[in-house]
Amino acid sequence: MSRFTLNDLYGQRTTLSTALMQERVNQTNLNGKLSRLKTASNSLHSNVSEIELTFNKVVNLTIDEGRWRGMEKNKFEQELQGLEDSTKEFMSKTINARDQVDEEIGRCEANLVSVESNISHYQGLLANVNYQIAVRRNG
Repeated sequence: MSRFTLNDLYGQRTTLSTALMQERVNQTNLNGKLSRLKTASNSLHSNVSEIELTFNKVVNLTIDEGRWRGMEKNKFEQELQGLEDSTKEFMSKTINARDQVDEEIGRCEANLVSVESNISHYQGLLANVNYQIAVRRNG
C-alpha cells in the first residue's frame, strides 16, 4: 500500500498535469522558433550564394584599360576597390549571421529533445498516479 493519501495523489496529479502542460507549451514555442530559424537559415544560405556570385562578378570584372586614363582611372579603381571591400564585408557579416542562426538551431533542437523527454517522463508519472488513484477509489 502506498504511503500517500488520496488527497496527496490528487495534489501530485495536479502538479504533474501543470508541469506537463508547461512542457507542452515549451514544445510548441520551440517548434515555432525552430521553424522561424530554419526559414531564416535557408534565406541566409541563399543570400550568401547570391553575394558570392556578385562578389565574383565584381572581382572578375573586365576593364577596358583604353577607356580610363589619369584621374578618372584612379577614381574608378578606388571605387571598384571600395565596391569589392563592401561586398566582401557584407558577405562576411551575412556568413556570420547564418552561422549564428545555425548554432541557435542546434541549441533549440537539443532543448526540444530535452522537453520531449520531460513530456514523456511526466506522462509516465501521471499514468502511475492515475493508476494509484483508481486503485484507492476501487479498493
